[in-house]
Amino acid sequence: MFTSLILRTDLMGWKMIPRENLISTEFIKSMLKHFPKKIDQLKNYETTKKKSELNSVAEPELLDRTMSRPNGIALNLKQDRLYVSNSDKSDPLWKAFNLSKKGKIASNEIFFDAKPLVKPDRVGVPDGMTVDKEGNVFASGPGGVHVFSPNGVILGSILTESKSSNAEIGGDGYLYITAHNKVLRIKLKGK
Repeated sequence: MFTSLILRTDLMGWKMIPRENLISTEFIKSMLKHFPKKIDQLKNYETTKKKSELNSVAEPELLDRTMSRPNGIALNLKQDRLYVSNSDKSDPLWKAFNLSKKGKIASNEIFFDAKPLVKPDRVGVPDGMTVDKEGNVFASGPGGVHVFSPNGVILGSILTESKSSNAEIGGDGYLYITAHNKVLRIKLKGK
């Protein structure tokens, strides 16, 4: 099993794949300027076996230029599929990127087009998300949090009546949702 460093999307928009590739939905040079202490933490991160190879911050590599406002990011438990939300009102969607064993993008596809979810009474755009043990994606978006199967079929929605920006499954079996000025929790069945 890999040891991985995960910087939550609500802190800096970064997640670490155990293969020691940094994937960010933010512009890394901007992060270097505004969050030098976080970069130092990344540089000094140590694993139990050896010092991390994150001793220096490499130049950012553009992995996809088709999204106008990439934002939320999540990785499945197998760490071979990366999900990214596009928080653009004119092009709201979630994309899925299949990753090679080295953490490079092998292919990508539109996971779910959120345009049918956009309605006058549903505020918000695709944003933060999480993936459960079965590979289901819990993604905040128009109207609340939407639950998708691993292949992008919508299983249901949790309507929050306010703009939802993030979702995370806690170790206690609850789904936690940030919704405007509230933090909500819902017990998940079988968790």
